[in-house]
Amino acid sequence: MGLKEKRAVQKVQDGQAKYEEKLSEATGSNLTFDVNWDSFMENEKAIIMLPNGLFARLTKGLKKICNDDLGKEAIQGSLKKIVVEHVEDPADKSVKLEGDTLHISVALHNSSKGIFTDNDYSKIISGAL
Repeated sequence: MGLKEKRAVQKVQDGQAKYEEKLSEATGSNLTFDVNWDSFMENEKAIIMLPNGLFARLTKGLKKICNDDLGKEAIQGSLKKIVVEHVEDPADKSVKLEGDTLHISVALHNSSKGIFTDNDYSKIISGAL
């Protein structure tokens, strides 16, 4: 990872707590993003896209699920950890709830095909609960 990518990572990490706070407010759980920074390697665009392309959209999607007590209880009982990784090929993007961990793989550098919408997150996660 070069200097410009390291600076981009630092900027995202500096703002990450704000998104985690919104995530906790939406779900009533103390959830954090566990980002596999090594998967982003030399892709500055993907790093820069992380806050809006994933953090904000996932939070909106979870907020839709948690709009009532049943949704909040389902999330609180099923989700303890969120793991994020970057993939090069948009065809490899995925969202999977395995045990109590939500695994998200996105191709953030290809924003038209490599990311999920808040509706996608809501539908996929609701279907896994």
